[in-house]
Amino acid sequence: MRIYLSLLKFEIKNILRDKMTFIMLIYPIIMLLATTILLPALLEDIESATSLKSTIVVIIIVFAGLGAFIGGALLAFLLLDHKDEHIFDSISVTSVSVSGYIKFKMVYVYILSVISTLVLIWGTQIFAGEQYIVNVGGVIFNPFSGLTALKTIMYAIVMNLYMPVLGLFIATKAKNKIEGFAYLKASALLVAVPVLLLVAPFRLGWQYFLGVLPNFWASKALLTAVYPSLSDGFPFIVAILIGAIYNIVLIRLLYKNFLKSIQ
Repeated sequence: MRIYLSLLKFEIKNILRDKMTFIMLIYPIIMLLATTILLPALLEDIESATSLKSTIVVIIIVFAGLGAFIGGALLAFLLLDHKDEHIFDSISVTSVSVSGYIKFKMVYVYILSVISTLVLIWGTQIFAGEQYIVNVGGVIFNPFSGLTALKTIMYAIVMNLYMPVLGLFIATKAKNKIEGFAYLKASALLVAVPVLLLVAPFRLGWQYFLGVLPNFWASKALLTAVYPSLSDGFPFIVAILIGAIYNIVLIRLLYKNFLKSIQ
């Protein structure tokens, strides 16, 4: 435990020097400026209330999940950099085991990702929540009304489990950072998963074919909270539990495969 506390103290001391940590800290601020200033201004140009409603939902579920993707990308390139520079070989002769060091990095980035997600969602709700409320045919639609603090925390915890899944997958499959970038570009399609949930063919049973993707179930849970009429009655808590279990299984499998790849 003392070893990990020492690593944590080191990370905190170098919080502004470390590029990964700096990006994870500044990311939610940049995104918050977008969701509270830029996007509300753009929404004013949408005249159709129905289109405005759908656009608002897309903005919320896409931006809420971006933190996990960015965290996964940063973790992947951190691990790949360590592979390229043979840093794991150096760590293996210290008091910190390679597996322990990797676990520490995953947990560290995971916590930063969860905090980023909470800051973005709550910050948007506090500073610009009223600008996301729309009147559709005399019915007031408020996407944040069903998103309680507990649901937000549960969503952030489960959605960001897909961060180590993405990071470990890319770091295991790619032989170097160039290949890693290629895998990352392909993985960017995962960002579109929440949007597909709003497309007509995927509003019914077809959407569950996307259930093999690591960010599907958390996105499904968030959609259930902000847009209940499109949830087809699927309970929020069930989507959260499935997402948590599924991602934990993936993390264990990918973690073992990554350790094999660096031996």
